[in-house]
Amino acid sequence: MSLLKFRSLEYFQHNEDWSLLGFLEHRKTQKDFKSNKADEHFFYVRNLEYLAEKHENEEYREKAKRYLKEFDVSTPYNPKLQ
Repeated sequence: MSLLKFRSLEYFQHNEDWSLLGFLEHRKTQKDFKSNKADEHFFYVRNLEYLAEKHENEEYREKAKRYLKEFDVSTPYNPKLQ
């Protein structure tokens, strides 16, 4: 599936704090919000991955990498460990 399908960069462009909670609060206002927690967490991670890998601004790339690392550490289920 294309990264384009998972892009919702508006939140990241208009907020200083890129926390999962803040992202979910933003997503609740969107018409494509999914009530499935796993889907929304996946959506959050895919957006951060896009920013970390493809954004033209170095500051955004580094910030996204920090949030990805924090998310990975704080998430009890990590498929990489399976």
